[in-house]
Amino acid sequence: MTRSWLRESTVFVLSCAALSACSSNGSTSGQSSSGGSSAGVSGAQTSGGGSSATAGAGASQLGGAGSGGSLGGASSGAGGSAGSVATAGGGSSSGGSSGAGSPGTAGASGKLSPQEFVKAMAPGWNLGNTFDAEPNETSWGNPETTQAMIQAVHAAGFNTIRIPVTWTNHIGPAPTYTVDPAWMAKVVQVAAWANEAGLYFIINTHHDTDAGGFILFDVNGNPISQAQQTQLTTEVGLLWTQIATTFNSYGDHLIFECFNEPGGNNQYGGGDAFGQGLLNKYLASCMSAIRATGGNNATRYVMVQGEGASAIQSSIQAVVIPNNDPNVLFSVHDYFPYQFSGGGGATTWGSGSDYAQMAGAVKAIPTWLPASMGIVLGEWGSVQGDDVNSRVAHATAWAHDTAVAGIAPVVWDDGGNYDLLNRSSNPPSWRYQTIVDGIMAGHTAGLAPGATYATGP
Repeated sequence: MTRSWLRESTVFVLSCAALSACSSNGSTSGQSSSGGSSAGVSGAQTSGGGSSATAGAGASQLGGAGSGGSLGGASSGAGGSAGSVATAGGGSSSGGSSGAGSPGTAGASGKLSPQEFVKAMAPGWNLGNTFDAEPNETSWGNPETTQAMIQAVHAAGFNTIRIPVTWTNHIGPAPTYTVDPAWMAKVVQVAAWANEAGLYFIINTHHDTDAGGFILFDVNGNPISQAQQTQLTTEVGLLWTQIATTFNSYGDHLIFECFNEPGGNNQYGGGDAFGQGLLNKYLASCMSAIRATGGNNATRYVMVQGEGASAIQSSIQAVVIPNNDPNVLFSVHDYFPYQFSGGGGATTWGSGSDYAQMAGAVKAIPTWLPASMGIVLGEWGSVQGDDVNSRVAHATAWAHDTAVAGIAPVVWDDGGNYDLLNRSSNPPSWRYQTIVDGIMAGHTAGLAPGATYATGP
């Protein structure tokens, strides 16, 4: 979710999904709780401000079987071979420190493959507009998180909780950029509850790449300078060193996610060469910092994403995986179709064409990535203004199709327009139990032997 949806008067383009027409919303103002913007449109625009900075000489970007070649970078050859990733610098993981909190599951011994891992994660739920809120946990209207909330998520059948965190307002000055211990302790507490419940849990840097965050791509539309790139790449590494050190003792149920929907110009349309190159630098800094803390973090799964986390081929295939790291998952966000999921004017969903377009959008994503890649749909959902029966059908189909495709869906819940869990009730309860039931039923149906993509309710 991008902060622009919440409280800035902003005009930006939102796209639909890989095989459907695009739509753009107008100027938005006031506080909105929408989940954001990722979707598939054709082609990334290129804007001025520098050439793509790849993270390794002669590096090739991610490419899936039949993807038609890697985009936006320095790959050679016409075809993107499955499993080809770039090497970004050298260096090995070293050192190691014990983190705060209780250890989770066992470490790397018997480690699941990326695709096995995301299958175990599915389905998931987002603790949105909470630790990603600014400046504090309750600033955007949600109550403080309780253990009862986490237990309710687990009891409903979800296997993963994504914990978006914005760190910008809780970081001290250079040269150490020390995280406020009280803020870190809050995040640790919720992570410990998730771990105790047996959930997989994701910790990221969320609105830190949005306007007002410390991780910049441009200033007033102009690419940041080389000196700023160097400074911010260092700061990204120092922040992730602190996060990774704090959580090192947790087992494989903890996943780190470098960013949320990072990018500069045209980030939700695939980005541009400058933004794609700078994102690869930031990703390399994040990954290197995590791996350098050693211990469980040496092999922990880390989620990466393209510009805007968009489900767009050019955005996805511009990403460079540092050091061909095998313990990487790829995240996309897709509010498909935007006209329905993003409050774009359509309030009903469920025609034969709707089902076919969704299946096409889901099928496309794995073809743009190496065959071995584990894929997480980190955000998706529908808004309260939509017809409830359509929302149930939409959620059921998303969960069904992602299960067939081997993708882990993590539904967006911001306590507002995408609200599912009533966090203020005692005990916490589901405002839209039928949507939750649809997610569980769809996921189960999609896992059945011989299951195919959904064609109707």
